[in-house]
Amino acid sequence: MSEVKHPIKFLIVEDDDVDMMSIKRAFKHIRLNNPVVRAKDGREAIDLLHNTDNESRLSSPYIIFLDLNMPRMNGLEFLKVLRGDPRTEHARVFVLTTSETDEDIINAHAFDILGYIFKSDLMGSLSEAITALEEDWVLLA
Repeated sequence: MSEVKHPIKFLIVEDDDVDMMSIKRAFKHIRLNNPVVRAKDGREAIDLLHNTDNESRLSSPYIIFLDLNMPRMNGLEFLKVLRGDPRTEHARVFVLTTSETDEDIINAHAFDILGYIFKSDLMGSLSEAITALEEDWVLLA
Protein backbone atom coordinates (compact mmCIF):
# COMPACT_ATOMS: atom_id res chain seq x y z
CA MET A 1 0.00 0.00 0.00
CA SER A 2 1.45 3.38 -0.97
CA GLU A 3 2.11 6.09 1.57
CA VAL A 4 -0.35 9.00 1.67
CA LYS A 5 1.25 12.26 0.61
CA HIS A 6 0.14 15.50 2.25
CA PRO A 7 0.42 19.04 0.89
CA ILE A 8 3.32 20.85 2.50
CA LYS A 9 3.62 24.33 3.89
CA PHE A 10 6.60 26.55 3.20
CA LEU A 11 8.19 28.46 6.05
CA ILE A 12 10.14 31.37 4.59
CA VAL A 13 12.60 32.82 7.10
CA GLU A 14 13.43 36.16 5.50
CA ASP A 15 13.84 39.64 7.01
CA ASP A 16 13.87 41.66 3.79
CA ASP A 17 10.45 42.64 2.38
CA VAL A 18 11.74 43.07 -1.19
CA ASP A 19 13.36 39.62 -1.15
CA MET A 20 10.13 38.17 0.24
CA MET A 21 8.19 39.70 -2.67
CA SER A 22 10.71 38.14 -5.08
CA ILE A 23 10.27 34.75 -3.45
CA LYS A 24 6.48 35.00 -3.70
CA ARG A 25 6.79 36.01 -7.38
CA ALA A 26 9.06 33.01 -8.00
CA PHE A 27 6.53 30.68 -6.34
CA LYS A 28 3.76 32.18 -8.47
CA HIS A 29 5.92 31.86 -11.62
CA ILE A 30 6.44 28.15 -11.02
CA ARG A 31 2.75 27.83 -10.12
CA LEU A 32 3.05 26.81 -6.47
CA ASN A 33 -0.06 27.35 -4.41
CA ASN A 34 1.04 25.72 -1.17
CA PRO A 35 0.51 27.70 2.02
CA VAL A 36 3.37 30.08 2.84
CA VAL A 37 4.22 31.25 6.35
CA ARG A 38 6.82 33.94 6.94
CA ALA A 39 9.14 34.55 9.86
CA LYS A 40 11.31 37.67 9.81
CA ASP A 41 14.24 36.10 11.69
CA GLY A 42 15.41 32.86 13.26
CA ARG A 43 13.85 33.54 16.66
CA GLU A 44 10.42 34.08 15.14
CA ALA A 45 10.81 30.88 13.11
CA ILE A 46 11.81 28.86 16.18
CA ASP A 47 8.78 30.25 17.99
CA LEU A 48 6.53 29.10 15.13
CA LEU A 49 8.03 25.62 15.20
CA HIS A 50 8.25 25.11 18.96
CA ASN A 51 5.15 26.96 20.17
CA THR A 52 3.13 24.84 22.56
CA ASP A 53 -0.09 26.55 21.45
CA ASN A 54 -1.26 24.26 18.65
CA GLU A 55 -3.08 27.08 16.85
CA SER A 56 0.10 29.16 16.61
CA ARG A 57 2.49 26.31 15.86
CA LEU A 58 3.51 25.44 12.33
CA SER A 59 2.69 21.76 11.99
CA SER A 60 4.23 19.16 9.73
CA PRO A 61 4.70 18.72 6.86
CA TYR A 62 6.75 21.81 6.03
CA ILE A 63 9.86 22.85 4.15
CA ILE A 64 11.97 25.76 5.36
CA PHE A 65 13.59 28.32 3.04
CA LEU A 66 16.14 30.14 5.17
CA ASP A 67 18.03 33.39 4.71
CA LEU A 68 21.43 33.48 6.44
CA ASN A 69 21.88 37.19 7.12
CA MET A 70 19.15 38.32 9.54
CA PRO A 71 18.92 40.30 12.76
CA ARG A 72 18.43 38.78 16.25
CA MET A 73 19.12 35.18 15.16
CA ASN A 74 20.83 34.56 11.83
CA GLY A 75 20.40 31.48 9.65
CA LEU A 76 23.33 29.50 11.01
CA GLU A 77 22.27 30.16 14.61
CA PHE A 78 18.75 29.05 13.63
CA LEU A 79 20.09 25.82 12.10
CA LYS A 80 22.04 25.04 15.27
CA VAL A 81 18.88 25.39 17.41
CA LEU A 82 16.75 23.52 14.85
CA ARG A 83 19.12 20.53 14.64
CA GLY A 84 19.65 20.48 18.41
CA ASP A 85 15.98 19.89 19.19
CA PRO A 86 14.43 16.43 18.69
CA ARG A 87 11.13 18.02 17.59
CA THR A 88 12.77 19.72 14.59
CA GLU A 89 16.10 17.98 14.05
CA HIS A 90 14.85 16.30 10.85
CA ALA A 91 13.25 19.40 9.30
CA ARG A 92 14.01 19.89 5.63
CA VAL A 93 15.80 23.16 4.93
CA PHE A 94 16.98 25.03 1.88
CA VAL A 95 19.26 28.01 2.43
CA LEU A 96 18.13 30.93 0.28
CA THR A 97 20.71 33.71 0.43
CA THR A 98 22.93 36.27 -1.28
CA SER A 99 26.01 34.90 0.50
CA GLU A 100 28.36 33.12 -1.86
CA THR A 101 31.25 32.76 0.59
CA ASP A 102 32.78 29.31 0.89
CA GLU A 103 32.61 29.61 4.68
CA ASP A 104 28.82 30.15 4.68
CA ILE A 105 28.25 27.36 2.17
CA ILE A 106 30.36 24.87 4.15
CA ASN A 107 28.85 25.91 7.48
CA ALA A 108 25.30 25.59 6.14
CA HIS A 109 25.93 22.15 4.65
CA ALA A 110 27.32 21.00 8.01
CA PHE A 111 23.72 21.30 9.27
CA ASP A 112 22.41 18.80 6.69
CA ILE A 113 20.53 21.21 4.44
CA LEU A 114 18.82 20.04 1.25
CA GLY A 115 20.35 22.76 -0.90
CA TYR A 116 21.90 26.20 -1.10
CA ILE A 117 19.99 28.60 -3.35
CA PHE A 118 21.49 31.90 -4.45
CA LYS A 119 19.01 34.75 -4.62
CA SER A 120 20.81 35.95 -7.75
CA ASP A 121 19.52 32.81 -9.52
CA LEU A 122 16.22 32.54 -7.67
CA MET A 123 13.96 31.35 -10.51
CA GLY A 124 16.26 28.65 -11.83
CA SER A 125 17.51 27.31 -8.50
CA LEU A 126 14.10 27.41 -6.85
CA SER A 127 12.52 25.62 -9.79
CA GLU A 128 15.14 22.84 -9.55
CA ALA A 129 14.62 22.52 -5.79
CA ILE A 130 10.84 22.27 -6.16
CA THR A 131 11.15 19.67 -8.92
CA ALA A 132 13.27 17.53 -6.60
CA LEU A 133 10.69 17.90 -3.81
CA GLU A 134 7.82 16.68 -5.99
CA GLU A 135 9.05 13.11 -5.69
CA ASP A 136 8.27 12.99 -1.96
CA TRP A 137 5.78 15.80 -1.28
CA VAL A 138 2.49 17.05 -2.63
CA LEU A 139 2.87 20.47 -4.19
CA LEU A 140 -0.26 22.37 -5.09
CA ALA A 141 -0.35 23.85 -8.59
